[in-house]
Amino acid sequence: MNKDVRVAVGYPRHKKTKRLLRLLGEKGVVAHITLLCYVGEFNPDGNLFGMSNEEIADAAGWTEDPDTFVSTLIDPVGYLDDVPGRGKRIHDWNDWNGYAAHAKQRSASAKKAARARWARSNGSCDPHSDPDSGSDAEGNAPSPSPSPVPSPVPSPEPSPAPPAKRAARPPAFAPPTWVPLEAWNAWVEMRAKQGKKPTDRALALAVKKLADLKLQGHPSEDVLNQSVFNSWTGLWPIKREPAQVGLPDAPPERRR
Repeated sequence: MNKDVRVAVGYPRHKKTKRLLRLLGEKGVVAHITLLCYVGEFNPDGNLFGMSNEEIADAAGWTEDPDTFVSTLIDPVGYLDDVPGRGKRIHDWNDWNGYAAHAKQRSASAKKAARARWARSNGSCDPHSDPDSGSDAEGNAPSPSPSPVPSPVPSPEPSPAPPAKRAARPPAFAPPTWVPLEAWNAWVEMRAKQGKKPTDRALALAVKKLADLKLQGHPSEDVLNQSVFNSWTGLWPIKREPAQVGLPDAPPERRR
């Protein structure tokens, strides 16, 4: 289960938050943050499909009119999307909470890898068998081994068991769509060449850093290119070049 959500440091100053505060007061802002926490824990894909306005209001801890709360988040605030024929979802959830959005995929990959490790350690080729039940993949108990019968003829040596299949590697970390991919890959490659290949957790934190800098007016592509150019493993605000102070430009040459 996902354990956290990301809220940008600029959230209190964002124009949408100010609009929500003006329309629904402090209770509306607190209810919106509570709704984000609920989605991160129980609906990490960011969707509220199938939930009524009353259920959304209950999840947010909003005790007044649920229709007013939900409709305000949709329009004019814009923190909630109304998808025709499906329901409500958090606006731009995957961009700001990509780590939470892929929680189910990471959990499934971890379980698959655990089954494969158990199969290898027990000499089994079936990665779907249950390591705790002592039974096969269909739930059947293992048949008891027959009693050995003495024989004058020596038994042939058993054929070696085929090697267990390796578990599929989990998918590589993919940044949100708003991150410029070429500059991102160049920065990751530069770190790897320095012997500091980032983990998925480090990459997720790097995306959060880019989002914070973006809110402060620093374009993500410029931030990444600056770090690549200077061989920095971290991400920092754009350093502006000081203005050149000197003699005015010389006048153009006169025509002869």
